[in-house]
Amino acid sequence: MILRLTAAILFTSFISAQELNPLRELTVPYADSKVLLDGVVTPGEYSEALPFELFNEMDPDPNGTPPVLSKAYVYRTEEALIIGFDCPLVRKEHLRANVQPRDNAWGDDFIGITMDVYGDMRNTIFIASNAHGVQIDLRNNNPTIEDESQYDVGYNITYETYTAINEQGWTLEMRIPFNSLQFENKPVQKWRIGFFREYYVGAQVHRAVSMNRNFDNPCFDCQFNDFLVLENIKGGTRRDLLPYLLGGVPSQNGSFDGPSGRIGLSAFYGINSQNSVEIAVNPDFSTVESDAAQVAVNSATSLYYPERRPFFNEGADLTATTLNLFYSRTIANPLGMSKYLGQGKNMRSYALAGYDLSSPYLVPGENRDIISTAGPSFASVVRFSQPKANGENLGFMSTNRFYMGGGSGHMNAITVRENIGQSWRYSGEYAWSYTLEPDTNWVTNTANFGKFTAATDGESFHGIAASQRLTQTTRNWATEMVWDYIGQTFRADMGFMPINNRNNITARQRYIGRPNGERLKFYQISSGFIGAITPQSLWKNQLWNAEYTMQFAGNFSTGGGLDHTIMEEFEGVVLESFTRAWSWIQWSPKQSLRINAYINPGEFVAYNTGAPRIGHGINGGTNISLQIAGNIQAEFNGNYSSLWEQDGSGMIYEGWIWRSVLRYNPNRFIQARLITQWNQFSGDYLIQPLLQYQPGPFTIYYIGSSTYAAPNQGNSTTQIFAKAQLTLRP
Repeated sequence: MILRLTAAILFTSFISAQELNPLRELTVPYADSKVLLDGVVTPGEYSEALPFELFNEMDPDPNGTPPVLSKAYVYRTEEALIIGFDCPLVRKEHLRANVQPRDNAWGDDFIGITMDVYGDMRNTIFIASNAHGVQIDLRNNNPTIEDESQYDVGYNITYETYTAINEQGWTLEMRIPFNSLQFENKPVQKWRIGFFREYYVGAQVHRAVSMNRNFDNPCFDCQFNDFLVLENIKGGTRRDLLPYLLGGVPSQNGSFDGPSGRIGLSAFYGINSQNSVEIAVNPDFSTVESDAAQVAVNSATSLYYPERRPFFNEGADLTATTLNLFYSRTIANPLGMSKYLGQGKNMRSYALAGYDLSSPYLVPGENRDIISTAGPSFASVVRFSQPKANGENLGFMSTNRFYMGGGSGHMNAITVRENIGQSWRYSGEYAWSYTLEPDTNWVTNTANFGKFTAATDGESFHGIAASQRLTQTTRNWATEMVWDYIGQTFRADMGFMPINNRNNITARQRYIGRPNGERLKFYQISSGFIGAITPQSLWKNQLWNAEYTMQFAGNFSTGGGLDHTIMEEFEGVVLESFTRAWSWIQWSPKQSLRINAYINPGEFVAYNTGAPRIGHGINGGTNISLQIAGNIQAEFNGNYSSLWEQDGSGMIYEGWIWRSVLRYNPNRFIQARLITQWNQFSGDYLIQPLLQYQPGPFTIYYIGSSTYAAPNQGNSTTQIFAKAQLTLRP
């Protein structure tokens, strides 16, 4: 009886979803000679194209009527999709658009297409542009849940954009070559697609889509109901050669050394539309955007930085895991790398291997980690995933590292993602590791974990880790239950897991309101419990948490919360009953100004100053972005942190990190940029001027310099550099 009732509920949910957005299969017509890609969309040009309307508002009026009706028109050629967009505005002066570098236009008025080329929600890609043709593209690594952490903005493809601004708004023409995408190798393609636009009426942001939204289904992209039918796709597959030349003149404390240089090559070879091989010989995986400094004065563990290198972003959705079992920045200085990516309908495959001249060597601990630098190693990653419908999958991952000086690290894992009904989601990861430490002086710390030491003294051991997550999201309620287990002897030599010997438990309930009132547009409140206990039954922490978010008219949002720690144990010291709060604001009343600020006062644990103890402290920060004349951007960031003794007897630490970025873009391909950064905690500063020309996602030319100085240590280095990287397509 229960099984029949459950089946009936699931079937009813499926039928209601189908009625909300009945599926349509639409054969894409061929473009005729009238289509001229100049940014101007005229009725005559697209009279025979497939028409689509962005008829439904997602925010701030859920499933309401948008203030303006945006439209899209789809044609094809043998080699590409051709899409025309008509983007009207209530008033022309409401347009927000800036000339700026690629992937920096998220706060502007933009429109684009969402594509699921396999139709199974393994991932989706969003390809868009603002009113000046600035391209913005991303990959949603897990569309089955609403989680911004799954958006990979480092993903890039090659496509063309042409725009025109008129009295009614603006228009866009987009050409997406088929060989820029990976899709199933078969004669007839059926791609799920949908359209999304974000724009402004005065200071109020609006978001419109081309489907009805069911808020009881957390898979937003699953609800797009149109499929493009494409036959006889031609144009070959993507085959790129990326040779580069890098030169530099280094200086140490004012004394210039001789010039240095290097030449390298990476190559992307599409075997067919779903299989590719990528190699890099003497690669330069550096980026021209430096990592923003993080406040580390009171951190007991190493800090996590996002991956910026294009070579590793291709296929990164396959290697992403909840436990960070693979962290590509552990491959720090590769001499050569190779990668295979297979995107079959029933099996996804990823294989990466290479020789790394040096890499971080991380020893996790129960309270803090130890980080050192390893010598040369051979590193490899293998990942298989069997996709099923609606984003479900079953996968296997293996990472292996062999150190040339002896020792190795191996990790194998099984991953699973399942949907339970319409709104429940389950994900699990189960991992096993084997570590043979090298007998070196990389780590000399003799701290114990069980019967082993942290030192690299040739010991060997096995370990296990597991993660289980169960979530439900409906229109008004969201539930999250998490259990993570990291064993005392578990290591992921190619991952990022600085803390082990833990059972981490989280339970959270959230209420979501969408009133769309005159002032209050959206709000959510949540409460939950977070705890950690060792396998030896020692409680590490117990914490209750409550938080809120509110979105008001005029593009103003605020939020905050309260953490009450019942207890925390750190290195044998038990600390009890301390509380901290936080609040934040986001405000962008006009195109030229965006302000973000937060403050986090309360009681904190001092981890790095002898015996752990509770102090009174404040963390805070601000981010101010200015847009000037449509092509000048200035961004200022400040992060403050302080902690003083609970009895008021003195300061434990205090300091700021300031960072500014100034950009000038005469057009969307050229930028002049200046980054400055001052870290008061360490007493060092960074200055990076740069002039860059980037006509495509992978072709880039730049010249600049980087000066790092630590006056307290009597040290300063300057590097003048230039690079040319060209995309060749044989």
